[in-house]
Amino acid sequence: MMQVNDLNIEADILPLFDFTNNTHAFDELTKLFREVPASLEAVRERQQILQGFLDNWVVLENFSYPRLYLSEVYALFQETAAGNLAPEPSGLKVYLRLRFSETKRNQKMSQFIQVVLLLNNIYQHYLGRLDKTMFPDKFKQELQRALLFLNKLNLPTYAALIIEDKFSVSKVVAFNQNLNSLSANEVKAFWLFFFSFEAYYSVARTIR
Repeated sequence: MMQVNDLNIEADILPLFDFTNNTHAFDELTKLFREVPASLEAVRERQQILQGFLDNWVVLENFSYPRLYLSEVYALFQETAAGNLAPEPSGLKVYLRLRFSETKRNQKMSQFIQVVLLLNNIYQHYLGRLDKTMFPDKFKQELQRALLFLNKLNLPTYAALIIEDKFSVSKVVAFNQNLNSLSANEVKAFWLFFFSFEAYYSVARTIR
């Protein structure tokens, strides 16, 4: 009789369930199949999470984002978490540096525009529209923390400024300060949730 351990997960199972769009989400998907739940309760929790995704499918059916943007935004947040984004002690110094250096200004604006448009799209079209009551309590709490994290960045306001071509140097500095106000633990928790979220989405899509 074949046992679970006899399965070649990477070759035979994962290709059927892999709709992930980045390597970090793929790693989380692999963990879902590799790590055996410790209890029947944990098995049921996974089932309830997947059912929550299926119950929210009208929101998640077209879940997507530009892969390259995600990679670059994630790298920027790793710099933020490491405290390397803006070592200047004063927002005024950041402003002056960007105001009088076209190269640095364009680079920073380009980075932040990617951050705002990508995360605002994920927030407005997907995470923010989910019916949280469909998920078990632990996942529901993790989703709520992710939404609070995104709310701290004031994404809809900055997205509107970008669309209206009003994302000025002062707004770039303000957004820079928003990023730097995030703790390393907050950044880590958000991205861990997001990649886990995508792994569950991938499984749910296969189920559909």
